[in-house]
Amino acid sequence: MMIGNIGSTPLKVPEYMASGCVALVGRGACPEDLLTDGIDGIIVESGSVTEVANGIMRVFSDERSAAKLRNNARETAERVYDWEVIASELEDTLRSTTELRR
Repeated sequence: MMIGNIGSTPLKVPEYMASGCVALVGRGACPEDLLTDGIDGIIVESGSVTEVANGIMRVFSDERSAAKLRNNARETAERVYDWEVIASELEDTLRSTTELRR
């Protein structure tokens, strides 16, 4: 995730991911790079009851696939959304911006 997007990221989605839950997110409801469909979450068309139902059924009908989604979600959250990672990226951005002004 780009540091510029963190201000517009709904915090609940990375929190779900960090807790090992499968996040089911409507397309356009959050930044496109927040999660990858079928890898660490499920993206559906916003407003489509059928797609939401199908996404839920994907999770409940295949425990092995759901476990993989949960594990990948937790790994993504730790790698990308951990506050130490975000703070480090922000610090790097601020340092490079300061150096450009000199």
